[in-house]
Amino acid sequence: MQRRILCAVSLSLSIGVATPACAWQRFIGVDPFWVQSLAPSNALSVDGAGNLCVLTNDRVGGQLEFAHVATLGTLGEDVRPMQVIGSSSEFATFGIDCRFGPPVVGYTKLDPGSWRRTVLLGYSDDRQSYWTSDLLSIGSARVARFSVGSAQAAVVLRQKSNGIAFDLEGFAGASSPTPLWQTAFNAWNYPEAEVSDIVAGADGSTRVLGTFSQSNDPGMGIFVQGYDASGIPTTSSSQFGFDAVGPNVLTPSGNVYFVRRSDPNVNDQLWHFSAGSSWPDPINFIYGPAQIKRLVALPDDGALTLTESGYNSDIFTLSRFNADGSLRWQVSPPEFSWPGRSVLDVIGDRAGRVLVAVSDPAMGPPPSAPSISLLAYSEQGLLLWTRSVPGARFDQGPAVRLALTSDDRAVVAINGVNADQTIPGIVIQSFTIDSPVP
Repeated sequence: MQRRILCAVSLSLSIGVATPACAWQRFIGVDPFWVQSLAPSNALSVDGAGNLCVLTNDRVGGQLEFAHVATLGTLGEDVRPMQVIGSSSEFATFGIDCRFGPPVVGYTKLDPGSWRRTVLLGYSDDRQSYWTSDLLSIGSARVARFSVGSAQAAVVLRQKSNGIAFDLEGFAGASSPTPLWQTAFNAWNYPEAEVSDIVAGADGSTRVLGTFSQSNDPGMGIFVQGYDASGIPTTSSSQFGFDAVGPNVLTPSGNVYFVRRSDPNVNDQLWHFSAGSSWPDPINFIYGPAQIKRLVALPDDGALTLTESGYNSDIFTLSRFNADGSLRWQVSPPEFSWPGRSVLDVIGDRAGRVLVAVSDPAMGPPPSAPSISLLAYSEQGLLLWTRSVPGARFDQGPAVRLALTSDDRAVVAINGVNADQTIPGIVIQSFTIDSPVP
């Protein structure tokens, strides 16, 4: 495993002292026969101290058989021993969460006798040992989503076999969690619900976001339901009567952004409602027909959108919104319209800067492969820099994931190879968005 650190000295004019600003790069890969790739969902998580955790899925002979859990510090150093999860061929991970403590991983496996088990795995506070906890199945229910709050208290959302009923369960941490509470998701108020996101907070509360519909009505609705640390329902906001609801996201403090979709190509609208409010409001920022291709929640409770003008005009617009839903800036970068280029992920920091990861098509005959480029935009939406990331792999799962630390440092995790191009693994870089290094 390779690690590279580049530190520059920046001068703080206000207090007159020099403080280090370090960018680093780290490669995670263990064996040329294990093809390590980012997990397909929730592969990257960051805590308040700037540590980050990564979940990989590992294939041997093309078959998923293992996973790795890595925890890295603010300079890319190992915080905890790397954990290997192994199981049968019927094995799948569904995410990692280390926002408020040591990482917790969720995965499923198929035991002998074809009994599917859901397992939570987490590190203990001593940084060395770890625990596992089997979550007993509820009939043929499956885990749809999970989130981990303070002290590794996990909240698990299970979807029943009929696909429209859910159970929400809370488990105590921080060692071998035991059930605290269980509640049936409010399917009476939200029939035929589809859950988009679930977030456990530092205070133990939980918020669930999603859409719902009714069998006797062609419309759709949007809802957000809150629960306290004991699983008791608290706040609830919803609205019904949209033709369709597109992408929808939940911010850290409970703000909701969602797309009202009338025509799938030309008439998207962005709507917003804050935590505790009863009714959402439209955000009128798009002039002319457009489709919202990306919607991203930001750590300051704002949001980012990437829209494409309707009628196949290939004009893309990047918009940055404040927490109250007001427009901060909006640009139409020509870089997004390059032939064959597609956006893979987007993040934004609290200062208003934005980092975008895009894929570019292969420029030559096989075995040439697509490549990944990073594009950074300033607090005013101006292009700051672009940088290519060589050696990216597009063979399994998401090719890249972006995250932001509590001190506004970007984290980029990419399916790649080591410097000798002999071991497939994960390349991780960390830097501030206003700087192109490393």
